[in-house]
Amino acid sequence: MHMHRSFHAFLPCVALLFALGLAPVASAQQTIPSEVITAASIDAQQQQAIAGAVAPIAAKLDKGSDDDVAAARVEMMNLFERARTLGGTPAFSAALSGEVARALAGAMQTDRVICRLNAMLIAGQVQSPRVVPLLLSGLKDSAPAVRYAAAKSLYTLLTLNNGEPAANVFDADAYTGLINGLGEAMSGAANEALVREAFLALAKIPVPDARQKTLDILMRRAAMLQTTPDLTASLAGETDALRTVVLFYATQGDYSRARQLAEAGLAYLVISVRDLQTGKLDVNARKQRQLLVQVGLTAAEFAAKEASSVTPLQTPEAAAEIERLKTTVKMSNWLEAQLHGQQLLDLVK
Repeated sequence: MHMHRSFHAFLPCVALLFALGLAPVASAQQTIPSEVITAASIDAQQQQAIAGAVAPIAAKLDKGSDDDVAAARVEMMNLFERARTLGGTPAFSAALSGEVARALAGAMQTDRVICRLNAMLIAGQVQSPRVVPLLLSGLKDSAPAVRYAAAKSLYTLLTLNNGEPAANVFDADAYTGLINGLGEAMSGAANEALVREAFLALAKIPVPDARQKTLDILMRRAAMLQTTPDLTASLAGETDALRTVVLFYATQGDYSRARQLAEAGLAYLVISVRDLQTGKLDVNARKQRQLLVQVGLTAAEFAAKEASSVTPLQTPEAAAEIERLKTTVKMSNWLEAQLHGQQLLDLVK
């Protein structure tokens, strides 16, 4: 299935996410006493009060009607919002997150997409290591909408602490699993909205392996996109991701990735030139392709410059590699020039 057709098939899911976010749902949910929310530590009785508030919501989340499931998501979000309003303590946040994580685990076991989707939307509020396996499950889900929601909630958690990851949620093993999970979520002809959300989350994982994984995924997707005719998706996710890895490697002096970075830049230049020539892109997609041309050229030029500056030219092999990279840049410059030729001026206005 072509990416643009897949994306259109995903639009009802995006509409569902939007509708769920706006649905006015009245509820008479059980509230947690304010003294529990502001307690410095949580004793057994207070834990029971938290569990008592979460349990009926959990029952609706994985066993209720579709309307009940949507209401359960709102009610679960209300628990976290009330805690923020009242200045909930770290002890309460950990206790609530633990109870909610157990509730979401049950919802993720159902065969109903709406239950798993809402569980993943709630997951972005759960500041506990217990959320990691739930997010991994969501990223591997068969439903694109669930994978999208999982990536979106992961991004929320990775930026929750003033743009940094939520405290005490992720460790090195969690990051490794999530990097691979995001790669799986984007496998095949994944929906454009999902791809962009997954790339955004991947860019926020604070370990170098995430940048290498991004580059690997970009190469894999380029190979697929090169064989996808009449491509009209904006490729905004790929554009952002390629720019992210260029900026990262520009600060690392890592020649070992230079050739792959140059190949990625050239691949997306080729794709962009091809798609701009079809005349089938809308205004937004044209602008994104033009930006992708510039990012692709920057990637190729940086790779050749980096290789020349850090690689000793003492062997014929090293010198040959530099020449191959310079040839890549020449090809990139030629492709960019085609976009400014008289016959293509109307495509880049």
